[in-house]
Amino acid sequence: MSKSSSLLIVGFLLGILTATIGFATLQRFNPSSTSARASTTLQLGHTLPTSHPVHRGIEKMRDRLEELSGHRMIVN
Repeated sequence: MSKSSSLLIVGFLLGILTATIGFATLQRFNPSSTSARASTTLQLGHTLPTSHPVHRGIEKMRDRLEELSGHRMIVN
């Protein structure tokens, strides 16, 4: 491989790295990119009756998760 093609490849990779870091920095500090009240919804399902201990455990997990996340994480 010649010296000029090696420099071209290194330059190309450095350009990609620089662009990636730049876009990541812009996204991180852009206040409009994430809402302060954005929420995440988790969908859980099972075929057990509502009296089953697994169902009760999921309900307790839902309540605790929503409490700890300030209602930004919701379990359906």
